[in-house]
Amino acid sequence: MKLRLKDIIDLDYFISMDDALDSPEEIQEQLVRDRKIYNQCRSTAQTEKNLLLKWLAFRKDEFFKKKDKKGLTLLPGTIFSTLYSWMIYAMALTGGVTGVSLAYSFLAYHGNRPINVSIFIVLFILFQVLLILLTLILLVRKAIGTKRSENFFHNSIIHTLISSLFFNVLPKIIKKTGQTIFKKSLDTLEYTSLLIRVKNREYKDLFFWPIFIMTSVFAVSFSTGALGGTFFRVIVSDMAFGWQSTLTASSDRVYDLVSFIALPWSWFVPEFLAHPSLEQIEGSRI
Repeated sequence: MKLRLKDIIDLDYFISMDDALDSPEEIQEQLVRDRKIYNQCRSTAQTEKNLLLKWLAFRKDEFFKKKDKKGLTLLPGTIFSTLYSWMIYAMALTGGVTGVSLAYSFLAYHGNRPINVSIFIVLFILFQVLLILLTLILLVRKAIGTKRSENFFHNSIIHTLISSLFFNVLPKIIKKTGQTIFKKSLDTLEYTSLLIRVKNREYKDLFFWPIFIMTSVFAVSFSTGALGGTFFRVIVSDMAFGWQSTLTASSDRVYDLVSFIALPWSWFVPEFLAHPSLEQIEGSRI
């Protein structure tokens, strides 16, 4: 049985509830309960991890038996998983719409000046290649145990923005709108948000991958949307393309760059469709 992130959040929730007990009677009941759980599980739980999972399962059953009388109540781990799923969908939708909009707007042609392909390549291709390389470097440094890479990601603007949206803005929106699924779980919703904000430093390693996945989903959706917007614009519109640069770039070098970019599909697509010829590049210089 695998210990998931939602289980760790629930575990922290139950431990905090036990730590909040004040009266000697409640503390004694807690000790008796934990001893009972241990006696029931010690023959089947061979490791500390399995024993911990058994204890967590028992506390969940106990929690729901008490809360069922009051109606639907969700644990912080379930709330976290639900919010995380919503954020994944939101990041995918936002990235796709942003990519389509930017590509479609950038390729607007008014008939008096060709569209500069150089800027398009820099913004929508080279910049994303640079981000991919930085991501690979970050993952490699994390794999070999370099802390600077993790600190760089945690201190980045992207991580701060997504964390703020996920842990601060989204719970407040749900609380104000009064979503049915959380209407009777506002206490655990507030606890989940507060827990993650207060223990953000302790949970830093645990939240690396969830935040990283959300960032990646946005990036992939943006690229897909930009590609779809570009194809749609090119197919339905009659446009003129050209290129220019302040750098000393000859047509031969531009042709080599375009051929390199077209490598992923040039091996199965005819050359006249895969990329423009040298003559076309020379003739389209602005």
